[in-house]
Order: sequence, then C-alpha cells, then structure tokens
Amino acid sequence: MTARVEHTHLFPGAFIHLSSGGGPLTLRFSDGVEVAAEFLGDSLAVEAYTTAAGAAIPAKVWAVKDRTPQLVRLGARLPA
Repeated sequence: MTARVEHTHLFPGAFIHLSSGGGPLTLRFSDGVEVAAEFLGDSLAVEAYTTAAGAAIPAKVWAVKDRTPQLVRLGARLPA
C-alpha cells in the first residue's frame, strides 16, 4: 500500500493519506521520495531516507494520534 504525505518530512500533527489495498506500506513524500514504513500497534516506524533536496532523515518511530481507513495523523516522535 502506498500512502501520500503532503510534506517532505514527518512531524507531530502531519497527515498521511492511505490508499486502499494491502501489502507493505510505502510513504510517498511531496518531493517524490518513497520510503518503507510499518504500523506497530499505535505507532508508525519509518525507515531512514534522503529528501530530494539531499537532507538525510534518520529512521524514526511516531505515535499515531488518530487513524481512519483513509487518514492517519501523527502524534509525538517516540524513542527508537
């Protein structure tokens, strides 16, 4: 499943738009970069990636504040 992110990085309060379908989760950021992610209960683990502008973003785990079948809103960043 590919999910669309409206920004080039994640932050508390960011929205992730989920598509229908199954399979591994891939986040597609606004700059076109795609990265693997995984829901772990009430959190989202995101692998490290580099933005199209060259910024290195380390792997992070985020609390999921709200979740519907089509939309996820992130909460605080959690310790890795």
